[in-house]
Amino acid sequence: MEQILTNEEIAFIEKEAHMYFMEQSQSCGPTILHILSDFFKLDLNGQVYSAMLGMLENRDHRVQCGLYKGALMFIGIYMQSKGLVQKDINGVTIDFAKKFAAEFGSLNCYDLRGGRFKEGEPHDKCAKIVADASKFAAAYLKNANI
Repeated sequence: MEQILTNEEIAFIEKEAHMYFMEQSQSCGPTILHILSDFFKLDLNGQVYSAMLGMLENRDHRVQCGLYKGALMFIGIYMQSKGLVQKDINGVTIDFAKKFAAEFGSLNCYDLRGGRFKEGEPHDKCAKIVADASKFAAAYLKNANI
């Protein structure tokens, strides 16, 4: 995907990714929701973050990446706030899934992070992909001109 984010937007997303993921030790899904909410200035209800936590499988059964799932949740909320209907939203989420998988090589957590979660593993293992996936999702939505 061509770079359509400004240097300031990239710096903003990287700073937010560090704050939410590293400093606050949030997991991937809530982190990308916070970043996209802040980036697009669309406040999310606390129940959205609770729903994201409910979607995260326990560490032994993670299949789809929380970054991917969080981005999909935000896309649905954002697009509906702009007046789009379910059919249109579904088309965008299908397109986003294809492009996310093409960009990162998979939609699966284990593939993207390089294996299962291990006891005592540092939280920062996914720090780079958190920032990269957040920039990708923000650029995708910004490019959609919704």
